[in-house]
Amino acid sequence: HEVYVIQSNYPVSNAGSFRCSDALLNEIWEISRHTTRLCMEDTFVDCPSYEQVFWVGDARNEALVNYSVFGATDIVKRCLNLVPGSAEMTPLYADQVPSAWNSVIPNWTFFWAMACEEFVAHTGDEAFAKRIWPAVRHTLKHYLTHIDGSGLLNMKSWNLLDWAPIDQPNDGIVTHQNLFLVKALRQAAALARAAGFRESEQAEADGFLEHADRLAQAINERLRDDGRRAYLDCIHADGRRSSIFSMQTQVVAFLCDVAEGDRLAAIEGYLSAPPAEFVQIGSPFMSFFYYE
Repeated sequence: HEVYVIQSNYPVSNAGSFRCSDALLNEIWEISRHTTRLCMEDTFVDCPSYEQVFWVGDARNEALVNYSVFGATDIVKRCLNLVPGSAEMTPLYADQVPSAWNSVIPNWTFFWAMACEEFVAHTGDEAFAKRIWPAVRHTLKHYLTHIDGSGLLNMKSWNLLDWAPIDQPNDGIVTHQNLFLVKALRQAAALARAAGFRESEQAEADGFLEHADRLAQAINERLRDDGRRAYLDCIHADGRRSSIFSMQTQVVAFLCDVAEGDRLAAIEGYLSAPPAEFVQIGSPFMSFFYYE
C-alpha cells in the first residue's frame, strides 16, 4: 500500500532568502516560508486545511510577508480587487470574500485599505491606485458616518482584533478599532497621492487626513487613562469605561502614530517590558503587529 499527498498552491519562487549562525532561527525561517506558501492558493487563505478562506484582514499581513519571501504581486492585486465586490451586501465590505456570509469586521476592512496603499508603495502601480481609490473612498466614507457626538467610531459589528480576553464588545467604542481607522484614513490619503490625482480630486483625500487628526485627538482625550498611563480597551454601549488594559491596545496606539510625547514614551516602555497586569498578546496574528 502507498499513500500520496498532492500539494497544490500558488506558484512562487524562493526570491527571498535568510541564513544566520543560529540553526534554530534558520529552521523557524523555513517553517514560516512553508506556512506562507501553503496559505497561498488562488487567494491568500487563513489556513491550508480547515477553512481555506480568504479572510480580508489576514491577507494584509500575509501580503507583507510574501513581498519579502516570494515577491509575488499578482496574487495580492487579485485579493485586493475582490473585496469591493462585497459592496452588494454592505458598503462596509465583508470580512471574507467571496461569500454568502454577510459579516463585517471593521478592522479587516481597514487592513484592506492599508494593504491597497502598501501594494502601490511596493509596486509603484499608479494605474491600480486610480482604479481602487473609488472603492477605498466609498467604504471609508461609510465608516465615517458611524462617528458619534464624542468624535469616536461607535458601531455595532464584530469588533475583533485578537483571540485574547481583551475588552472588545460588539457594540460600543473599541479603542483599537478607532486607532486603525486613523491609520487607514492616512494611508488612503497617501494612496490618492500615489494615484496622481488632480487638485480637485486630491482635496477629498486630504479631507481624510483632517478626519484622522480629529479622530486621533478624540482618542487621546477620551480613551486614555492618565492614572494608568495607558489606553483603555473600550467604552461600552451603556457608557461604562472599560477597566481592562491590554498590550494589544498599546501596540496599536504606537503603530498608528496616535500616542505622542509622554504618552508615546510610556508605550515604548510597555513594548519593551509588558506589564503583567495587562492582557498579553494571544496569537501569532497579533504578534505580527507587535513586531511590526
